[in-house]
Amino acid sequence: MLQLTNCIVLYGPDLEPHWCDRFQFKGDTIHQIELGAPCEAIDHGALVVIPGLYNSHTHMGDSCLPDGATGMTLEEGFFRPDGYKYRELAKQSPEEHLSHMVAHLNYMSRTGTVGHVDFREQGVYGSQLLRQASIETGFHVSVSSRSYVPYVDDPELEIRLIRAQEISRYVEHGYLDCGITGYDWIQENGSKVHEVGEFLFSKATRQAARWVLAVPETSPIKSVKDLNGKRIATEVVNLTRKYLRKNKVKAAVEFSWGATEVKAHELVDAIVEITETGSSLRANKLRIVDTLLVSTPRLIANTQAWQDSWKRGKIETMALLLRGALEAEAKVGLKMNVARKNLDHLLKTLPALRNPTISNLSLEGWVAVETIIDEHVVREMIPALKAAGAEGIIEYPLNKVVY
Repeated sequence: MLQLTNCIVLYGPDLEPHWCDRFQFKGDTIHQIELGAPCEAIDHGALVVIPGLYNSHTHMGDSCLPDGATGMTLEEGFFRPDGYKYRELAKQSPEEHLSHMVAHLNYMSRTGTVGHVDFREQGVYGSQLLRQASIETGFHVSVSSRSYVPYVDDPELEIRLIRAQEISRYVEHGYLDCGITGYDWIQENGSKVHEVGEFLFSKATRQAARWVLAVPETSPIKSVKDLNGKRIATEVVNLTRKYLRKNKVKAAVEFSWGATEVKAHELVDAIVEITETGSSLRANKLRIVDTLLVSTPRLIANTQAWQDSWKRGKIETMALLLRGALEAEAKVGLKMNVARKNLDHLLKTLPALRNPTISNLSLEGWVAVETIIDEHVVREMIPALKAAGAEGIIEYPLNKVVY
């Protein structure tokens, strides 16, 4: 969450300037605006927040067309596939067309346009040119959520979206050089791969996932020993059979295609299911008997790819950046200005700031302080910072923290 204090906001349909005590936002979402009185004058150098403009109908690069369509009907000039516009576009080299697109996008960026929807002619070729122009100008380029071949702006990488259950097998056999999957699926598939690193993240929490043995709350089954002669449904058949063998229990294990929690009450005696918080099991009136495996995401590499120095370097770079991105999720940056005479008091009051970056300001007797802290403590810290003499406090999100 980024927080601006003591700034000016252009607000309302007429973009009237107002003093703003607090302006909080994250990404493209504004979370809080505390408006003050209207602002009569804006000082040079003041922090002014203005709304971004979105152009929902653009034709990037068509500015390369000369004005020769003047006097033509819309059909003659633009509508027909053999009309003037398309004939002129066909004459442009890729380099010329790309340069016009880049110029157009840069103009939009300079004049406050933060996004656009482009109606691109020339099929795949035109889309590729627009993608390249977007890369060069820093505009965001996205891929359809249904695409299994995401676009990446690194020509040395090719990415595929594959189910976590299958990734370790494809990496083991060399179809993929590396991949991210769960430790559970490496064990379930018995894949022989090189483990590069463990990365704790998930859809719901930062907790590790667990494969647990669960039964209905009213079931007489109290331990794995009570499963002799019983039936178990699960997606991890191999893990479950290994668990039963370890405990010298003979039970039938069947593969479950989904909705495994429902089967426990009518179709089988027990299930082995994955959980992070246990809430889904409790909602289905199931009781955890035992934990078979604790699983976290792992970056894995094919053993031969890992022996290749170039591929290994690339994989290690990805691991470094991924770890930095995950570290940054729970932290924020803080910037503030403080009079030098109050600096020692600020640091003594806030031990978390014992190693900040301190820079002299152009205004004599003042310094800028910048540090990184855990996000969950920032709400208590900002009032303390203010009381210690800090001004112009800015909280900002972090992309990566690399130690």
